[in-house]
Amino acid sequence: MEEVIDLLCKLISIPSVSGEEQKIAEFVSNYFKGEVGIEPKIDEMYNVIVEYDTGKTGPNLLLTAHLDTVQAGSGWTYDPYKPTMIDDRIYGLGASDSKGTIAPMMTSCKNCIKEAAKKLKGKLLVALTTQEENPVGEIDGLRYALRKGLKSDLALFGNGYIENYMPYLTIGHNGFIRYQIRVIGKGAHSSTPELGINAIEKAFGVIKAMKSVKLPKQMILGGEIKATMNVGVIRGGTQPNAVPTECTIIGDRRTLPMEKADKVIARYEKALEKAKEGDPELKYEAKFEKLHDSYLIPEDDEKVQKVKAIMRKILKAEPRMRHDLCYYDADYLAAAGIPTIMIGTSVIGTPHQPNEYNLVKNVISVEKVYTALIQGLLA
Repeated sequence: MEEVIDLLCKLISIPSVSGEEQKIAEFVSNYFKGEVGIEPKIDEMYNVIVEYDTGKTGPNLLLTAHLDTVQAGSGWTYDPYKPTMIDDRIYGLGASDSKGTIAPMMTSCKNCIKEAAKKLKGKLLVALTTQEENPVGEIDGLRYALRKGLKSDLALFGNGYIENYMPYLTIGHNGFIRYQIRVIGKGAHSSTPELGINAIEKAFGVIKAMKSVKLPKQMILGGEIKATMNVGVIRGGTQPNAVPTECTIIGDRRTLPMEKADKVIARYEKALEKAKEGDPELKYEAKFEKLHDSYLIPEDDEKVQKVKAIMRKILKAEPRMRHDLCYYDADYLAAAGIPTIMIGTSVIGTPHQPNEYNLVKNVISVEKVYTALIQGLLA
């Protein structure tokens, strides 16, 4: 078995749900100590920070991905913590998101430091972080590490998709605004609804107002990307024979790189105010929260073009570029002044799903890519 596949199986076998990453952090730390000869730092959030200084002047390169997973949930055919190999597939929680990328990151660092160290310049940094899926406290592990001074000239972020054993070169992602609107009515018996104000019925007007805000489009990588607005949860009423006094609507708005979150929020607040002006009985409390900014590094950026050239050489094919409609953490890195490119092993349709899996050939392919990128970017 290839070392990188064996390592992936070991990572899968260590449960690391958000907030419970101590064991996997210690395993990763011991790998770098024993296999690479570097003493990592484990901080208060169990982020594992590795620094290899070549002693020669050159750029800093950061490799980062998250150690934690979501809860396994129900519906699994296989034990989520017992890696199961069937043909080219490796089943297990985190196989796709994102232990399938962490394993090749780790082995590529080992390969480059032990076999090609004399050819490297600058610093190689690795930050394997925690609580990305579901932060337990105020912030996740990556933002904690950034607040503690994590810096680099470029980050290769280990989230991103792969198809036909060819990882996408992902240069952007949409942003994420969550909203919660509590519509306030007035109770009454269902036989005399005119004496009350039906919060659920008033919520229809709120949804209509939210849907009235135009969703913009943006051309990215030659394709049209559209912003989205979703109503994900509606909760209201307590019994069928009573006029409901409250109805809560929860959803999200995915933003484009061309948009500013505060201006997007202002448009929805204005739409709600307009709805209220048209219906004096409408009362509500609205909360909008920006959870992620959108992110886009220009396609013609020098760093993007260099990464693309290295990937083209190692893959012997033109790398496919991508902007993802979901969000990652590249916006956090960008806010700290670190340009970021995303390259991962996520199999489309498998993260956060029962029977999550990855392909042996995917993991080996990405190991070759990361090895080539470390050697090429720190040459």
